[in-house]
Amino acid sequence: MQIVPRKFAVIALMLLLITGCSSTGDAERASWVDMTGEQVTPSSSNRIERDDIYRLGYDDEALAEEWLQSQGLSFVALENFPRQLMVENEVQAAARQGDIYLVRAVSDDVPGSFTAYSGDAGLLVLYNHFGSCGKLKRRVVAIRLKNAPLKIYGGCSAAL
Repeated sequence: MQIVPRKFAVIALMLLLITGCSSTGDAERASWVDMTGEQVTPSSSNRIERDDIYRLGYDDEALAEEWLQSQGLSFVALENFPRQLMVENEVQAAARQGDIYLVRAVSDDVPGSFTAYSGDAGLLVLYNHFGSCGKLKRRVVAIRLKNAPLKIYGGCSAAL
């Protein structure tokens, strides 16, 4: 059987993601995001542009995390969030299409960046860095999307 190079690349990418994500596990983060992100396959065609992913300031992120948890939501449109956040100035300055959503995510303490992939099944938000993933903690990021996500998936993707 001949393996097509593109299929091989997708399989290799998925193995890397699974290896990085499977290195950590605890009940707290499992209740914060759905770690079964295989429903959204990362590819260049469904990747959200880096300029459309915004990190919140520490105080704003803590406020958003607490509010999402208290409301039992995994995301909310920024315009429906009850308080103004500092990220709104940055978002409004960017002349891009789409609505901004506050989205649950996870990360560890290693410096890295967030990437996101949008698919029919939902939105996959990954925290990326070199090395293995440490203990994951709750995070909230703001992401510009064309449509509201159906579901949020998250994880850590570490390159070894």
